Amino acid sequence: RIFNSYNVGGLLDHALGPTGRVYIDGRGDLHARGAHTATYRSITGCQAGWYEALLEADVELVIFPTRTRLAHELVTVHGWTSLHLDKGWCVLRRPRKS
Repeated sequence: RIFNSYNVGGLLDHALGPTGRVYIDGRGDLHARGAHTATYRSITGCQAGWYEALLEADVELVIFPTRTRLAHELVTVHGWTSLHLDKGWCVLRRPRKS
């Protein structure tokens, strides 16, 4: 399961095909008023309970802009591993379960 930026969800969905599981894509008409979008915003804004919501969604990878609070918190506070990191984007992997 991939938690991704809204802006790249459609591209990831297309590239990964039916086996890929993106968290959200660019179809705002489907997502705009649902609880899923509220949870997405909570996670991206690192609001109360955001990390628990991310784990509840069984997210294993995060593809998100590098210079965001979310990326910073996942790496420095929660120990996620950086698989890719450049000035624009990062791919982070959840720590292995013990």
